[in-house]
Amino acid sequence: MRVAIARCLAMSPEVILFDEPTSALDPTMVSEVIAVMRNLAKSGMTMLVVTHEMDFARDVSNRVFYMDEGGIYEEGSPSQIFDNPKKIKTQAFIHNIRSFNYEILSRDFDYVQMLGGIENFCFSHAIEKSIANKLQLMAEELIINIVMPKFGACTLILNFSEKLGAYELSVSYNGENFDALENAEDDLSAVMVRKTAKTIRHEYAEGKNTIKVQL
Repeated sequence: MRVAIARCLAMSPEVILFDEPTSALDPTMVSEVIAVMRNLAKSGMTMLVVTHEMDFARDVSNRVFYMDEGGIYEEGSPSQIFDNPKKIKTQAFIHNIRSFNYEILSRDFDYVQMLGGIENFCFSHAIEKSIANKLQLMAEELIINIVMPKFGACTLILNFSEKLGAYELSVSYNGENFDALENAEDDLSAVMVRKTAKTIRHEYAEGKNTIKVQL
């Protein structure tokens, strides 16, 4: 790889293009190639680098483009993209977020199927059984006893960030701005959710309420 870079430099280019420059290297070689590229950047060389190595991209870049949906999906400085991405797909990619979605169309929905889906999702991502039980309990209390009595149809989304070790369960429902948890008729369910969660927040946008709970 270093020989290939030297060969490019021999042609006095204005820009060097790199396609996954560290993908086939062992850790020692990766650090040496990164050192070469850092020195090139300091010398003023413009480099366009395609990579899936997030730490590498953050270390060597001064502008980041996240590509999706056939083009530039989000762009910004390394701190903007890696610390505070704005768009959902960028967040999922940067934080390695895995998701489970379950749409509930009526009160007569398959409750066992929903809980089974959560259990299978947790098993496939090696999430501890104790956490899986809490997520199932949270989904049950929020949907059955808090949201459905007033709103019926709703959507459950479970996000797990392997990189951050964070779990977020959200329930969305249409209607006027109304925090179903804050105004829950079943006070015991509300207490159980508050005691189990680390953080809880209610959001409202474009006719949709969302209760987001983090464990």
